[in-house]
Amino acid sequence: MNRYYLCVCLLLLASLASASKVYELHLIIYKNDTVDLISINETDGRPGPFPSAGEDNYFFRILSDNGTVLFNQSFQMDFFAYRFRGANSTLPDVVSLEKREGYWKLPYYEDATVIELFHEDKMIFDYNIIPKKEEWQIPCCPSTLAIIFAVLVCVATIKSGAGPRFREDRIK
Repeated sequence: MNRYYLCVCLLLLASLASASKVYELHLIIYKNDTVDLISINETDGRPGPFPSAGEDNYFFRILSDNGTVLFNQSFQMDFFAYRFRGANSTLPDVVSLEKREGYWKLPYYEDATVIELFHEDKMIFDYNIIPKKEEWQIPCCPSTLAIIFAVLVCVATIKSGAGPRFREDRIK
């Protein structure tokens, strides 16, 4: 039974350790290369995914204050959708769209200052990242605290012998 708890604890720790910080962008991109920023947040998560099938015509870039490229990722975006055709439909198979709305998760960098979005070679969006004010913090990240807490809970559970019990007289 203790092996069961140990496996669960290891899986919990692995999932907590894999979490990282990301910039989550919610954008509306128009066919005429204008962009509306709906929201941008720093949150825990994983970067991506970035759809890629055929020709990648857009890309994100994250820069540091000295112009170093910290992240560069291309993706594909088309402004059409396929319509379901009924048996007697006279509607076209492909519908043209004027805008596309999407969420993107980009990796977080401490020294990042600008997030840029390009269509082909033309920059269509940029966002200046405002550096956080220095505040006193516990000298480790929140995910480290979560891992420490999970380990303590697992150890306490295993040591206390908590969990399902089987009566020996029923097992025969």
